[in-house]
Amino acid sequence: MVRATRVAFGTILGIIFGVLTIKLMHAPTGIPRFFSYFVLLSRALMGFGIGASGLNIGWFFNGALLGILYSLPSYPVFYTLSPFGAFWVVFTGLIYGIVIEIILTLILKI
Repeated sequence: MVRATRVAFGTILGIIFGVLTIKLMHAPTGIPRFFSYFVLLSRALMGFGIGASGLNIGWFFNGALLGILYSLPSYPVFYTLSPFGAFWVVFTGLIYGIVIEIILTLILKI
């Protein structure tokens, strides 16, 4: 059974990592506001999904898999801005997914 605290903390961590991703993004022409909103929503949904996930595949694989899956819809959107940046958005989704699982599972134990 999924605990509401796990879902809430996962969503909060997703929002925090969304803000961090926005702060780390840069482009020669600047980042349109739409992209910033898209990243924040994507990361918040990723945190919610990881928190609500009931997959029994181990915390590491759960975070990695869901981090990639929730970041893949961002790839074509960010490819229009920068192909290299699009790769990094998906790669950071993988990393953030694992970090969210580490915090939820190993540190907070929820």
